[in-house]
Amino acid sequence: MKVVFLEDVEGVAQGGEVKDVKNGFARNFLLPQNLAAPATHNNLQRIGKLQRQADVDRVQKFEDMRTVAEGIEGTEVIMEMRAGQRMPGVVLQNSAFATYSGGRAAR
Repeated sequence: MKVVFLEDVEGVAQGGEVKDVKNGFARNFLLPQNLAAPATHNNLQRIGKLQRQADVDRVQKFEDMRTVAEGIEGTEVIMEMRAGQRMPGVVLQNSAFATYSGGRAAR
């Protein structure tokens, strides 16, 4: 099914792009969440506007992430774990569950 992406979908397409995706992916995920619309004549004429809006949204998202990064910069988080406890691969073995409250790490 050919669709026009209304918003960025990470790993799939950026807003304003026209792509051919599997029918189930379009019907079950993209269309119900208003991430894409069928590639009809009217929707194809809106591509320029959709691309500009996606660019604006992308810049806004980046600015929001920058603001959050500046807000948590220098924040210390202390993590403790029980001896012998196994942690997920993304968490180092010497770190574990942390409690965070009001800008200060809890011990």
